[in-house]
Amino acid sequence: MSTNPVRALTFDTERQTPKVKRVAIIGFKNFTRETATIFNQRRRPTKLDGLLERIRRMLVHRLGSEGWLELVDLQAKFKQYQRGQAYQERLTDAEFLHRSGRNHFKSLRLKEARDTLLKAQSKYLSLFAHVIHPRRFAEIALTLAQVHHDLGEPDRATEQLLTMFAVDPTIYIPGRYYEPAFEKRIRAAHRQLTEQSLMIQVPLQNPLISRKLLNRFMNAMRLDALVFGYLHRQNGAVQIRFLIYERRGPAAALDTNISVEGETPKKVELMVDMAFSRWLTCTDFDFEGQRRQRFKRFYIDATYAISTYLQHARLTRRLFPNMGFGVSFSYQIKENLAIFAKFNLWSSLADPKHDLLENFKSIRGVFGVGVTWPLNRWRIYLAGGLDFMGYSENFKTSTNPNCKFFPSTSGFCPADDVNRLDTRFQLGVNVAFGVQFDMFRGVYVTLQGNYTFFFFPFNRESQLNSPLSMEFGLGYRFR
Repeated sequence: MSTNPVRALTFDTERQTPKVKRVAIIGFKNFTRETATIFNQRRRPTKLDGLLERIRRMLVHRLGSEGWLELVDLQAKFKQYQRGQAYQERLTDAEFLHRSGRNHFKSLRLKEARDTLLKAQSKYLSLFAHVIHPRRFAEIALTLAQVHHDLGEPDRATEQLLTMFAVDPTIYIPGRYYEPAFEKRIRAAHRQLTEQSLMIQVPLQNPLISRKLLNRFMNAMRLDALVFGYLHRQNGAVQIRFLIYERRGPAAALDTNISVEGETPKKVELMVDMAFSRWLTCTDFDFEGQRRQRFKRFYIDATYAISTYLQHARLTRRLFPNMGFGVSFSYQIKENLAIFAKFNLWSSLADPKHDLLENFKSIRGVFGVGVTWPLNRWRIYLAGGLDFMGYSENFKTSTNPNCKFFPSTSGFCPADDVNRLDTRFQLGVNVAFGVQFDMFRGVYVTLQGNYTFFFFPFNRESQLNSPLSMEFGLGYRFR
């Protein structure tokens, strides 16, 4: 069963958590290229190319800011997919067929070349090569178009040329390399693509060419939705067609045309954003069995830290700072509840009056529970626990000026004027407040402030107490 998270969180008293949708953006395409430039090797990016890049960046930011959406890096998924043994074996077969087909063509065995290249093309399609390696796939389509042309199959030659331009609209075709009749066919196919994009046989709106391949692609990449768009001309006017595909249903979940003519890039970007918001409002989210999966997450971070003791009776006349680093671990056991453990290593710095005679070290461990509030890319938490603090033996302070220049064995510094800690271990209650901000792919920055009051040992007045510290660092969230 599925429903919309906005409605569920408003009316569902149990506040079920929707499963995060994994969404990817596949490369936007520009089909408004002038036919005269397809034989031009030095094609410069146009303003429309810049508009597509601007829209892509906006969508990346928007996807990253939505709590129920996870932006999937397709390039990283492609690399992982290509490392599979099955992919390598099938790619070897496809490349062998490709080479054989080209050899047949060079030897003027046109029918053998056609049949072999069609098999190679089918193999490449099954490997999603037209998405992962569009230029390589486009070159196969170009060779096939030439074979069909030479065999007197004009319709099939045109279909291959349209496929070539649909897969890679920026492809460069060497001028005066092919015979004039074939060059004329290339120009005619490109003109048909740019001027009658809604009437051609190749479905430009589907980046995988067929719905069956699209479903296989989304399953292989573990996607719930795929965002795609392209610029095209309709009745002479430039429009952007913006589509979002989901696993459910035979057609696109969102399919809208947005006029670009006479509009500023900011206005076009806003209209695409509004279309995306319509999809987000109407799309369905799965809830069944997702509560446990959503909130069990493991966090680890490393921080730089500074601290001082607000209570330092009879030891130094001024506050003395400490500098150190920390490592913390947190596990989200429920939607708003986490357990944590933190370890710090501290080193003291000189106080303003130089009453601290030697640098000393301390080690700290804090264990407890915390309440968390996830807000899109932010995570705010308030935690409390037990603080265990241990000190090194060389803690010495004195307000006697002689003790700062002479050792206690010299006779100039009486031993009674040197203060030492009466314990090397303390136990207390710690309270911490912090925020985390997700940057990308589970990496986050964290800022935390915490305070401790030591209550053990019980039979004395604590000489060092109430440490206040600030920590800043980087972390990683494991799902």
